[in-house]
Amino acid sequence: MMRTSFFPTHLPFATGLSVGVPAHPLYKHLASALYQSISSGAFCSTYNNMTLIHEDSSLKQKEDQWIKSIMENGAEPIKMLQAVNFELHVQEPFFSQLNDGLKTIEGRCAVGDYSRFGLFSSFYI
Repeated sequence: MMRTSFFPTHLPFATGLSVGVPAHPLYKHLASALYQSISSGAFCSTYNNMTLIHEDSSLKQKEDQWIKSIMENGAEPIKMLQAVNFELHVQEPFFSQLNDGLKTIEGRCAVGDYSRFGLFSSFYI
């Protein structure tokens, strides 16, 4: 199994920096599980078999409120992502790095005239 790193290995100072960085960070697993739960419409709780928790009705009520909130509010970003249609033009070597999960993309969606420069905190954006 090949370990992937978030740091470029061709740089001499970066070779030791990737030690301890997980190949698949926890937030990716959590985001994937949350997406699958919201998409399927069923929120899975792992402690349903524990009898002590089922005896407390206020805890069950709080759990139901959390599930309802997650299902309602969590569906909004998913609907936005499904409605967005975009094209991404990437050249090598960045395409291979994106495909392998070594690089990520951060972007913004905006409307209006963003071709002009504006002064913001003494930096031009």
